Amino acid sequence: MTTLELNLGEGEVEYGKIMLKPTLAEIQQGINGPCKIMVKGTQVLLQWGCDREGDPKLFTSWYSRLASDKDVVKQVLLLSGCFFGVAQSIMEFVDRFKIYEYLWQYDMAEECKDFLSNEPSLELIDDQLAKLDTLEKQMKEMGNTVIGVVKVVVGHFQKQIIHLISKWKEEYTKGLLDDVKATLADLGQWMRSVTMQLGGSFMNLEEVQAAMAIIHTIREKECVIDWVFLTLTLILTLTLTLTLIGRKV
Repeated sequence: MTTLELNLGEGEVEYGKIMLKPTLAEIQQGINGPCKIMVKGTQVLLQWGCDREGDPKLFTSWYSRLASDKDVVKQVLLLSGCFFGVAQSIMEFVDRFKIYEYLWQYDMAEECKDFLSNEPSLELIDDQLAKLDTLEKQMKEMGNTVIGVVKVVVGHFQKQIIHLISKWKEEYTKGLLDDVKATLADLGQWMRSVTMQLGGSFMNLEEVQAAMAIIHTIREKECVIDWVFLTLTLILTLTLTLTLIGRKV
């Protein structure tokens, strides 16, 4: 049985494309080479009972006999068709992994930046991360596959994909934490500004009215502040979970 190893080819970039080692072309060459040698040998191997003392032009080689034997030709065609069928099945198996291509084809930093720049809701963030979790789960459940006389080994490919998924999760974690930091900075600046405005003495009616207006603004923004802190808490919980998962990976 021939063993093929599925992996991401290393080229000018860290990850190139899904490849097989050895390739199907190399396997075909490995089969064709010995066959050509055998066929070439039959061209000079005379049939038994041939008169070797006569005219060499009249000698009959095994090649002519094999080439004219319908059963031999039939078996050769069957073997060729069998290999072609196995090759097609292997490529169909490899095509199943195209859903992972974006992991190495796209710039994860730019993709995460674009996604977070649209201020996605927690549901969208959770959906995005759930997609990565689903891909990771599917990859971990993937095992070696036997197709005809060929065994496709996916162990190395599994490690590469799981590593890439962890990198994407880390990128999302970094982006979420940066957003949390920026939001807290803006909120802290607003709170300091309000504190300074209410920190003075109120000596006349205008100053009291101004203070009451500030308090009214605080009350109006109270629900917004509660929502911001709730959102930040959920995001921090999510990023902590991603960090712990990343460490396990």
